[in-house]
Amino acid sequence: MADTGLREQIQALPGSAALIGISPDGRAVAVDINAAPHIPIRSGAGSTTILRTLTAQFLRQGADALVLDHTRSPHLWAKDLPTVTHRGNVTGIHDALVGLGFELKRGTHLDGVPRLMVVIDRADDTLRHLARYWESFRLKDQPERSPAIAALETVRYAGRAARIHVRAGVFVGCRAPLSRVPHGAEDASPRCLCATG
Repeated sequence: MADTGLREQIQALPGSAALIGISPDGRAVAVDINAAPHIPIRSGAGSTTILRTLTAQFLRQGADALVLDHTRSPHLWAKDLPTVTHRGNVTGIHDALVGLGFELKRGTHLDGVPRLMVVIDRADDTLRHLARYWESFRLKDQPERSPAIAALETVRYAGRAARIHVRAGVFVGCRAPLSRVPHGAEDASPRCLCATG
């Protein structure tokens, strides 16, 4: 990075912020998870790259990550990192979300716990797969709604208080992205990153 002024701006970003671009006049543009705890990324193309870029920056700042990647290949870069839990199939994604929801409901002590980035690539497809998975395995006396999807809703409601932040990539062409997961209190004014081309 040749521009030392820009480098200084980036280095001065708080630990809750990640660089998302550079303005036409050369200023660093960042997103701050204290202001936007959950960020949907709508894209015709490029959402995987944005998710990867944001996740890598937050990992560098000391966060942990739960990467839910049902397509299996886009986020293999993170699979063996010590502070990343990577799940690449629907069973693993289901179990990870149910476990996370259980920990939240149990009221696990959070002081000193690193932030957790829940990264969901192709969230629209992932939610459909989770719903179908649950329909296939649930017993008659179990709720109709997928407990994994219910847990994701719990996570989104918990927001910054639980130090858990959802990053979800969805394609612009999908009919109802994240419609199964109502906005929580922390999503009252959601920030949305868009990538085109």
